[in-house]
Amino acid sequence: MRYALFLGCLVPFRLPSLEITARKVLNKLGVELEDVYDFSCCPNTIAVEAVNDDYWYFLAARNLALAETRGLDILCLCSGCSESLKKANLELKKDKDLRQRVNSKLAEIGLNYNGNIEVKHFVELLIEIGLDTINEKIIYPLHGLKIACHYGCHLLRPSEVILFDNPLNPVSLDKLCQVLGAETVDYETKMLCCGSGLSLVESGEALLLSKRKLDEVKEKADCLVVVCPSCFQQYDSAQKLMKKKPGVPVFYYLELLGLALGLEPESMGLSTHKISVLDLLNRIKERREALKTLSELFDVTVLNNCARCGACSSDCPVADENFDPHQIVKILLKGGLKEILESGEFWRCTECYTCHELCPQSMGLVEIFSKLKSIVSEGELIPEGIRNQVANVLNSGFAIPPSKALRKKFDLPEPPKPNSEKIKRLVKSDV
Repeated sequence: MRYALFLGCLVPFRLPSLEITARKVLNKLGVELEDVYDFSCCPNTIAVEAVNDDYWYFLAARNLALAETRGLDILCLCSGCSESLKKANLELKKDKDLRQRVNSKLAEIGLNYNGNIEVKHFVELLIEIGLDTINEKIIYPLHGLKIACHYGCHLLRPSEVILFDNPLNPVSLDKLCQVLGAETVDYETKMLCCGSGLSLVESGEALLLSKRKLDEVKEKADCLVVVCPSCFQQYDSAQKLMKKKPGVPVFYYLELLGLALGLEPESMGLSTHKISVLDLLNRIKERREALKTLSELFDVTVLNNCARCGACSSDCPVADENFDPHQIVKILLKGGLKEILESGEFWRCTECYTCHELCPQSMGLVEIFSKLKSIVSEGELIPEGIRNQVANVLNSGFAIPPSKALRKKFDLPEPPKPNSEKIKRLVKSDV
């Protein structure tokens, strides 16, 4: 899987951290990228096409022809670049006269447009790679993270050019965020333009447009996720220009994917964001460490299978509307080991082994809960009744305190009387 990487203008000159992130992430997904150093601006349809469409066609066709000389489709990191090149490619393919006019101009610089390559946005490529394939490569799921997705305009529209997702009710980015383990939220301004194009003529109005979305996101999510450098700059950098700064962390999607794939924040330049993402990164790091600890205690693959199955829940004698034993497993997988140990809900397990017998993995929740019980080392986290039984065994050798009255009634001999000092000495290193 090899593509000609189209960087556009903003990424290489204003946001190089997005470039290094894209290179690292796509490499982990097995995507090879070839640099075409003669690529220029796409060019921008908002400015260049509106002022001089010939100028726009010539420059766009030049970029397409350069990729054709290498026999490679173009991969874009910017929605505006993707839309511009897709539009030019489509119109040049279907309009013979336009194609001839453009080629007569390209011939002056030794190029020719044939229309035998395609243009893709990286979101399209990720969907083609497949959610299951991406999921298999995730090392650190972003559980607990609430994301507001911003699709922007040019990833989806005009739909007759882009031919990807639903232009008014898209789902692709939401699915890509959910496969990371994050939760996506619906919000009223989800499809609102970022205002980047408007900033060229009315910067004040553009800021108001951006702030409208950011104010809503602040109330509903931990961060805003974008797929375009223009949108990223408009929402991240522009917050610094607002009188009442929303303070919403903004991520380029590939940055979050990089974190989930195990890339370190420093290697992706996340410290260069204008609005600090440090607090969120610390939360993600805490969950990452919790999952690392969990993997040292459990077979995480088994836990994932258990969480997805849930077949034994209806047969658990202590499960009810207030207690779902599989919820414990799900919280563990979200990095909530400490929370589970402190809540002690796993002590409800009576060790009846019904789940074990029903488990397709020949394990059952009982084994998971037994492990949790064994790693509780702080006395206050152990229920009083359990502590009392342990003390009884150490003091008398029996879980239940001996009573001789009934034995005398039935004229039974003296019960066993183990040497408690030897028992204490035997288990001393473990108590």
